[in-house]
Amino acid sequence: MKRIPFPGFVAFVLVAALLTVLSPATSVAQSPTTTPFAVHFVDVAQGDAAWLKTPDGVDIIIDGGRKGQGSHLLSYLQDHGVADIEVMVATHPDADHVGGLITLVNRLPVHQVLLNGQSATTQTYQDLINAIAAKAVPTVVPRAGDTFVWGCCVTARTVHPVEPPGEDTNNASIVLRISYGQTDFLFTGDIEEAAEKAILERGELVEAEVLKVAHHGSKSGSSTAFLNAVSPEVAVISVGPNPYGHPSGEVLARLSSVGASIYRTDLQGTIVVETNGEVYSVRSAQVVVYTVFLPLVIKEVQPPTPTPTPTLTPVPTADVVVGHIQYSGRDEYVRIDNRGTVSQDMTGWFIQSYALGTPCYPASNQRFYFPSGYVLPAGASVWVHSGPDSFDNPPTDLRWTSSYIWNNDGDVGVLYNAVGQEVDRYAYGGCR
Repeated sequence: MKRIPFPGFVAFVLVAALLTVLSPATSVAQSPTTTPFAVHFVDVAQGDAAWLKTPDGVDIIIDGGRKGQGSHLLSYLQDHGVADIEVMVATHPDADHVGGLITLVNRLPVHQVLLNGQSATTQTYQDLINAIAAKAVPTVVPRAGDTFVWGCCVTARTVHPVEPPGEDTNNASIVLRISYGQTDFLFTGDIEEAAEKAILERGELVEAEVLKVAHHGSKSGSSTAFLNAVSPEVAVISVGPNPYGHPSGEVLARLSSVGASIYRTDLQGTIVVETNGEVYSVRSAQVVVYTVFLPLVIKEVQPPTPTPTPTLTPVPTADVVVGHIQYSGRDEYVRIDNRGTVSQDMTGWFIQSYALGTPCYPASNQRFYFPSGYVLPAGASVWVHSGPDSFDNPPTDLRWTSSYIWNNDGDVGVLYNAVGQEVDRYAYGGCR
């Protein structure tokens, strides 16, 4: 439930931390302490990994990225003083969620593992099951309605799945609503619209201030109905370079439409949310602190009658175009111009390179999303660089990739807005 705004809270300083452990559902969570509860959405490229640390030091891991990210995740945890893991959650068997967990099981004491109950569908998942068995780690198969207490005062309710899980790994993901005081987090694994619909039909409570966006922002999930029910203030997308178009422009637009501030690990690195149960703050490797004050709940007091919103004069729209594509030495770029009279928020906008063909077709992996919150002022231009000598110097120069994008034998750069509509294109050669 969203609360009535109440001013006067004082922001607190963020402190890095991580995640933790499960108790039986019969336990009762205590009142929040003055020590923050911290959730780290660790950058593991194209995959999911989160570390939670309760105020009393219980560490919880939810997914671990691919096998190749296991050492990185382990180093991250050890750098933050994690010596053991009280609870490990493998939301579903996909390799980009469970591969890195194998390293953690082999290298750190793990006290409990939550599994969704599906049989191994890949060798990676079988390797995880084997590692868990070799270490004799107790396992739990949570089902919708199961409730846990982690440490002193963090509660977790299982929202999904129900028995039986079926063969669809994505839609059988473990979904957890994790609460500390007035702050709620929703972890969604890779669920798609079918699972979202089932969750809503069962009447599960999914409202949360912080949403871990399902399936790396794939358009197969994050439906309008589900996002309206969650009503997130912060949306975290765990994603890396990929050929699937994650995150989808449609999903970014839907998240914006419900008022969520979007954070992406591919653009901002590891993202940390800390809360004392009353206020929460968000920071990332490349963004300044963003603090939100949660309202005080005053029971049996009616909110004041809202003041009618005055009718506003329409604001002129920006005129954003693809100004040029150029290759120069080992650096190449596409220039985007705002020829309008107002600034344009480019959140969710992206550039797509299309290669020569009949018709022209998207070149593999050649899509660039503007950083969340990036604004192109009226009359300004931005150069998006690619190639071996590409560089990043915001706000005028943004780095796409160290690989070459443009082929002067016939490419076209197309600019799309946050809802996937074509804004402008520039032909670089014979492709039209």
